[in-house]
Amino acid sequence: MSKGRIAIIGIGEVPTANRPERTQWDIIYDTCMEAVRDSGLQKNDIEGVISVTPQAQPKIAAELSFGKLPEELGFKGCKDTVSVNAGGASTSNAIRLAEQWITSGVARTVLVHHVTVHSTIPIPDLINFFAKAGVDLQWEYPYGTTYNIIMGLIANRYMYESGCTPEEMASVVTALRSWASRDPNSFFYGKAVPSVEKVLASGLLNTPLHKRESNVLGDGGCAMVIVSAEDAKKMKRPAAYKLGDSVRYFS
Repeated sequence: MSKGRIAIIGIGEVPTANRPERTQWDIIYDTCMEAVRDSGLQKNDIEGVISVTPQAQPKIAAELSFGKLPEELGFKGCKDTVSVNAGGASTSNAIRLAEQWITSGVARTVLVHHVTVHSTIPIPDLINFFAKAGVDLQWEYPYGTTYNIIMGLIANRYMYESGCTPEEMASVVTALRSWASRDPNSFFYGKAVPSVEKVLASGLLNTPLHKRESNVLGDGGCAMVIVSAEDAKKMKRPAAYKLGDSVRYFS
């Protein structure tokens, strides 16, 4: 089997937690430089930077879109920088873009990062943002269709087409929380894993989604350094190879 065309050779991460004293740039500095160190490269080896656009955070989103990160971190070899926003698919889209840059020769070494700080955003502002995110403000929002309702509609359709049961849907939460309980950087590190029954017993937000099946907002970030699979082999460092990806458009 082919190992693919690109590989992740360095990662950086900070603990996810509600820590309002920790700014976006604190997280960016720590995660990006840790990823570079972990890759075995020097910061000037980074030739491209792809930022996942932070949701509901216009100031940091603007700073990143105008190329502040390579300037702040002194990436003198950086040739290009861009922000990517595709909702929950943003990071996978960023990796796809990194692959295009690497295979086309735009950049040999690409840094992809994501940062978010929600604890400093007033609750009403968060509610207002996520009520409108991804919703057609002319044809859907005026009639009460919000982001959460759209997720419920998609889940209902998936269950209808696949025959997936509520118990099977809830088991996804249980599986993810089980992994999270083992991750020192997770919100849920060391915490009890909810059973399928407990997930389904939590409040119903929007059929078929319950409270324990919804997002948990917090502060955190991560970064990764990506190179070609060929370069990764030459460097003889631990690497995670991209084997494939897929997308689907819902209409």
